[in-house]
Amino acid sequence: MQLRTVGAITEWHHRNLIIEASKMGLRKTEINGIEREKTLLIDMYIQSLSSDGISLKDIANELMLPIEEVTNLVFHLGVVNSSKTDFTPTPPRSPGLKLVK
Repeated sequence: MQLRTVGAITEWHHRNLIIEASKMGLRKTEINGIEREKTLLIDMYIQSLSSDGISLKDIANELMLPIEEVTNLVFHLGVVNSSKTDFTPTPPRSPGLKLVK
């Protein structure tokens, strides 16, 4: 907070403001906050891949990640819109590690 830096409020007052903001949930979200900005390029790439017959499930399988993880990374917890309805959680795979001497 700049108010504390310039001496407009005391350390004690700053601490109380932070505690109150935390209680109200203001350290995680804003009051009347706006929707998160989203790039259009990712949507274009996903649509292009979909038209080539590549689904998000295929991408998740190639990356060896669960579909939910790919969705969260790409869409930031957004809803995935796809023509394929075969979204089943991808089971985690163990890496193929080998001992090298």
